[in-house]
Amino acid sequence: NNNNSTLTSVKNKKKKKKKKNSNSNSTNSSNSKDFDKAVRLFNRSVRQCVERSDPDTLYDLLHDLNNHCYTLNDGVLETLLKAYVVAAMFEDALYCLRNVVTPETLKMNQTENILTCLPQNLRNSNAYTAADMMDALCIATKLGDKRAYFLRIVRGIALEFLEEATNARDRICSAPCERLVRAGVCLINVAFKRGKKASDLVVINSSDNKSSSQTSSSSSSNNNSSLLVLEDGNRGIQAGDAVGILPYAGPYPMSAQSLDRNMIEATVTTVQ
Repeated sequence: NNNNSTLTSVKNKKKKKKKKNSNSNSTNSSNSKDFDKAVRLFNRSVRQCVERSDPDTLYDLLHDLNNHCYTLNDGVLETLLKAYVVAAMFEDALYCLRNVVTPETLKMNQTENILTCLPQNLRNSNAYTAADMMDALCIATKLGDKRAYFLRIVRGIALEFLEEATNARDRICSAPCERLVRAGVCLINVAFKRGKKASDLVVINSSDNKSSSQTSSSSSSNNNSSLLVLEDGNRGIQAGDAVGILPYAGPYPMSAQSLDRNMIEATVTTVQ
């Protein structure tokens, strides 16, 4: 009888252990499901803020410390960083990369798409913050053995572009238009007509009434814009050049506020 009682007590203990293990497994699975659901909700909320152009709500989402346990997936991260880079919001992009992104989230082509959105007008940001952002972007990208190439070559090319864009902005805001024209970095009295694509504009130089180049613009333009500022001079307009389209208000230097408000960024696609 004593032996039977000990056997039954041992069996009861095993059953209790099995029940505890099953209960713990069920709670863990339910917790993981709840966490995955919260991550999906966080990603959806971030994407909606970007699509609706709601920077205030987006700022609150990303700076809420309770959300730092979640991470963005590659698609949402690419969309968010492209929006930040286009708007020259490098500090916000850097904060996002450091707090809600895991290493090697992005593919190389996604990072390339982000870097092609680098703006010509840095506004209140600077190239130093952009350099820190690209360092964090390198960590967030699956580069394999190409990480050193990214940090040396790709990062250097991007920073050189931003430096040239900053110099062009300083020239626009400090030098008269006639001096920019003589230097070969500006065209005045130009008009535009629609190109073959919806985002294409054909630039017509009114002095000789000939089509001089075709630009692909990131936003729509009106016919009052008559100042075409080149990023780099002393060699004329060439395909691939970054240009800024601005309204021509006179021979005097343009204010920084007017430049930030009115400049349309474009890229020269063909030259005739």
